[in-house]
Amino acid sequence: MHPALLTCTVLFIYGIISAELFRCFPITVILLYILVLLLLWYLINVTRAGNQNEKYNHHLLFSIAILCSVTGFSYMIYVSSIKHNDISKYATGDKYIVEGMLDEPARYASNKVTSNVKALKIMVGEKEVSVAGRLKVTVYDPELILNYGDIIKVTGRLKIIRGFKNPGIFDYSKRAFVIDENAVYRQNYTPVFEWLNKNTEKDSVVYANSDLSRLIPVYTANNVFYVREANLFFISDKEVLDRFILNNFFSAFGKDFIIENDRSVYGVRYIDAYGHTVQANKLRRLLGLKTEPEVYLPEEAIQKVIGRAAELQKGNFVEEIKNYRIDYLIWDKNKNPDWEVNSKNFKPIFLSGDLIIFKSAYLSL
Repeated sequence: MHPALLTCTVLFIYGIISAELFRCFPITVILLYILVLLLLWYLINVTRAGNQNEKYNHHLLFSIAILCSVTGFSYMIYVSSIKHNDISKYATGDKYIVEGMLDEPARYASNKVTSNVKALKIMVGEKEVSVAGRLKVTVYDPELILNYGDIIKVTGRLKIIRGFKNPGIFDYSKRAFVIDENAVYRQNYTPVFEWLNKNTEKDSVVYANSDLSRLIPVYTANNVFYVREANLFFISDKEVLDRFILNNFFSAFGKDFIIENDRSVYGVRYIDAYGHTVQANKLRRLLGLKTEPEVYLPEEAIQKVIGRAAELQKGNFVEEIKNYRIDYLIWDKNKNPDWEVNSKNFKPIFLSGDLIIFKSAYLSL
């Protein structure tokens, strides 16, 4: 590479690095900038003394080198500028409810789970506001399962993390603390699990909400009608979709609900593609290239679920589930008050607080 081109390239990169460090160490960066320019002037104009034309060329090279450095600095400041709707404006220490998406795998410790989250929405009073930026979320519940691409809501106080590890937008993060209320509520399931272990046959199938369905195979010898991880096994996409809809038969299948539960239907096929595009766009922005649309879940995938749900929900719940094996049904009246469970079709065989177990013989299966 020609020495002049190499010098300009190095100064351009130096400008980018200086812009990243400038947010945390402005005075240090300015002093280093002046020192580098003086050193460059000395190397170009003093150590390479020559005739008038050579001196002119040296001055021109020095000016171009400065321009490259300033260009790199200005470009990095521009691409890393904080958007007008960035969540950092709410990082005042006040408590907020924030909705976001995990854009990297969660990190587990002995007493907590930590993950970086892409902020999507924030509740300001009674109003929901769309935001940008990233959060560093810490949940003090090591049993909580968080997956890449999950949409979560957290309640906590937003604070800006400062320091060398957070110099710019590429690691721009805050911290929110949240106590997982589900970890406390799940203690109510203990009598249900004990009853199932004592009174049901091994591998009998239980129909329950998504929270219970994830725990029943862990604490009992029973299987479940459907659980989010079902699509990891040998099962057709059609059956995955139908079982998911039937397991949420009494829910409203809107766009937000489907996005929130997309892993239960599509696994990570769309999440992986989205994550690839997000990472590729970071490089495109750095190089000044046009970015690609970041689509988390295609509209056709959403409409497919909505359309099939409309078909199944036209029928009767009991009639629709007759095509599948169900030995027991558990209704959590507190979490699922909209379930239409009545004495005509269901007869309880065990009661614990708001949790009721029904046997499939009364489901006309």
